[in-house]
Amino acid sequence: MLSQLRYTGIAIFIITTLVAILLGFIFKMVAIDNVLLSSASQQSNAIASAYNRVIWDRYYPFISFLNNPSAQKKDAYPQFMSFINESKAMLGKKSGLVSIKIYSKGNLLWDMNPEVKIDKEEGYTENWFEKLDTKQALEKSSKNGEVSVIIPSIILEENGAKASKALIKSFVPLGRGITDPEFAALANLADGIIEISFDITEPLRTINIIQYIIIAVISISFSVVFIIFLRMSQRAETLVEKQNDASIELANAKASAEAESQEKSRFLANVSHELRTPLNAIIGFSEIISSESMGPLNNEHYKGFIKDIHTSSVHLLSLINDILDFSKIEENRFEVASEEVDITKTIMVCMRMMVAKAEELKVNLVDELPKEHIIGMLDAKRIKQVILNLVSNAVKFTPPEGTVKVKCWVDQTNNHVIISISDTGVGMEAQDIAKALTPFKQVDNKLSKQHAGTGLGLPLTKRLVELMKGRFNIMSELGLGTTVTISFPLP
Repeated sequence: MLSQLRYTGIAIFIITTLVAILLGFIFKMVAIDNVLLSSASQQSNAIASAYNRVIWDRYYPFISFLNNPSAQKKDAYPQFMSFINESKAMLGKKSGLVSIKIYSKGNLLWDMNPEVKIDKEEGYTENWFEKLDTKQALEKSSKNGEVSVIIPSIILEENGAKASKALIKSFVPLGRGITDPEFAALANLADGIIEISFDITEPLRTINIIQYIIIAVISISFSVVFIIFLRMSQRAETLVEKQNDASIELANAKASAEAESQEKSRFLANVSHELRTPLNAIIGFSEIISSESMGPLNNEHYKGFIKDIHTSSVHLLSLINDILDFSKIEENRFEVASEEVDITKTIMVCMRMMVAKAEELKVNLVDELPKEHIIGMLDAKRIKQVILNLVSNAVKFTPPEGTVKVKCWVDQTNNHVIISISDTGVGMEAQDIAKALTPFKQVDNKLSKQHAGTGLGLPLTKRLVELMKGRFNIMSELGLGTTVTISFPLP
């Protein structure tokens, strides 16, 4: 995953760098067109317009005469010298200009700075694409009006000193009566051309610096973002790897625990089966001896011993049966039947079975059952086991003179039968309820220590209720008692 992110990031970085370079060049072109060329064009037009109006219009008849092949050398005419002097006086004071040249019919009339020499000229580039030399620029200006071209790199020599410069040369047409700066529309009247050269070395250097800054900022910004993203991805991948390792460890631990639990359940089931056979024999023989069906017992102590043996054996068999049932549930081998059961009658039978135990512990057993018989689709044996377990638990953990109340009613809204077993016993704290519902766990209190048990009663009861598609709920408060509510859907 991380390697894919790296390759993707490198590809995006290359694309971003190319985009940054492209944006830098676009900025440079736009800045040159809209700033340098526009400014040079405006200045050139302003200079040419003033020069055309003040000097060129006045001297054009003489200049036209000079273009005649029969004319003498122009230096021989005082009018020409006057033209040169007035041109110097007007144009020589302009700052920021490298040179100014005046052409007439393609012939050079005057050069303001003849001492400025170009040792190497790489060519004029209009908008950085079209190559123009001086002759082409003159011809184009004569036909189309003002033309500005850029010389990006030349070496100027002035008074023996050489310097690398960047220039903009503007060629503006001159003509009789041309006073409007929009020369393109009047180019057919052009009788001459003025060439104005501006030094743009510093502005162009500034534009280049800004271009490089744009490229660098975009590239560096993305690099920083990508590095941060990569570091975060590395950390995330490390966390995911650790989480995967932990998940594998937990899965292994879970599988091991489940295997151990299944082994424990199998062991308990096997042991329980082995114990049930001798226990059944002990219970049977103890019943025979207690009934004295094969002869009287002459010693009363023996009768007491036999009764204790029978009671203990029945209790132990009950515990073994609970363990067997819970083991089957744990292994998903426990099945419940679905048959018509008279729930009201079943509760009454269970309460009659618990009367003797309640009287022994001096607990009041009260029922609030409906007169009508409620019929549900349940497992008759298991619902009886559930009610007996809950009533027995309530009686067992209720002190003398306490009350155990059993209620049953139908919730017409949800079409459920609800059975409630409440007591005024010792109760439990909130955190002890979960403990009471955990297999093989018992809540520590003074009554629990007086009664033997495996801690399977409530957990097994809850599982049986859920297997019969019922709901199990327990509410308890320490010192006030416990209420267990179970509900089952009616047909």
